[in-house]
Amino acid sequence: MQYDYNDENLRRHGVTRSEVEEVLDEDNTMTREFDMLLSRRGRLRTMFVGYNLAARLLEIGVELIDQDNAYVFHGQAISPRYRKLYEERIANE
Repeated sequence: MQYDYNDENLRRHGVTRSEVEEVLDEDNTMTREFDMLLSRRGRLRTMFVGYNLAARLLEIGVELIDQDNAYVFHGQAISPRYRKLYEERIANE
């Protein structure tokens, strides 16, 4: 998957592209996906929640552009909402 990034959002929240890539890495077994509402363009959006290599729990919002391309529109340290969802998901697996 090829990613484009909203670097302004990432900078504002203190998240690097490398950290995003670590969370989105297909080998990261601690990352979980949460469906979101469709974008204004009608595209699928997903919030990925997982740990980077420094054990920082992050939420990464991704909009699917097409089969091969996606847009990272959001990245930040985990919010209370997604922490709760993540912990519930992990506990119920």
